Amino acid sequence: MAYAQRHKGYCDAVESTADMQSCVNTHNEAAKEKLNSVYKDLVDHIGKEEVSSVSSAQKEWREFRDTQCAYEASLTPNEALRRVYELSCLTELTEDRSHHLAALKAREESGMPWELGDQPRWVNILTNKYPHVYWRYGEWMSVDLNCDDRKEDVMIGLDVKSGQEQSTLIIAVADNPVTGKPKASLFKVPLYSEIPDAMPVTEGTEEKIHLCGADVKLALISNPQIEYTDQAETETLSAQDEIASGQAETSTAPAQKKPALCSAAIQIIDSQCKPLQLYRGAEKYHVEYFTPASGGDGVQ
Repeated sequence: MAYAQRHKGYCDAVESTADMQSCVNTHNEAAKEKLNSVYKDLVDHIGKEEVSSVSSAQKEWREFRDTQCAYEASLTPNEALRRVYELSCLTELTEDRSHHLAALKAREESGMPWELGDQPRWVNILTNKYPHVYWRYGEWMSVDLNCDDRKEDVMIGLDVKSGQEQSTLIIAVADNPVTGKPKASLFKVPLYSEIPDAMPVTEGTEEKIHLCGADVKLALISNPQIEYTDQAETETLSAQDEIASGQAETSTAPAQKKPALCSAAIQIIDSQCKPLQLYRGAEKYHVEYFTPASGGDGVQ
């Protein structure tokens, strides 16, 4: 049964040992054709100096595969089935090799680090550093916000620390390097169902930046037409600061507006208040109100 399950779609209607050998051989040929295609894609992607190493590794892998499958086939006392078992083993290892090389190519293309645990390192840092934030795990967005050909990770959470006058939405932007310790920028956005009379108005906007509820969604804005200054109007913290410290740097000094650095931004939507947008300036990230005029090609 185990061997039959390996060849579902190829050996579903076999009636004899000859049928078994024929269908498994057909599956094996398809697996080899797939591997050749994946291997070619990988070789075309990597640098010329790496082709020799990959070629040597592939040759050694084929020798291992053939030796291993010959050994497995020799274990059955039924001579009529030895070739069937050998072909089945060859097919399984060939498909495994295709999956491995395809994953290797995808990882190299992404430029992202190879994570070894259940969660990426930047998620572990946020979890451990800010235990009073209820993070929305599994709902983060990966976008290249600063045009360095590496994606930054954006995740939101709710600050549930007791003693606060109002709830606060936390927006985290993490830079996740291949080596070393990831760093994050955090934005604190207060949540108000109604705007208090005493809330100061932020210069250049109709009201202080806020959202109405914690049920927010992230959406990609492609090609945003944004002008910015590097004086962000919301509090920005590094991953080494405590959210409760009150030591986040803020500035309201006027500065000349410049075009946004990159061709991607993220919209933060709560379906009740005016949405916000997150983007990268020359020196840091910004969160401000989203307006259709600055929305570029629209939300995806």
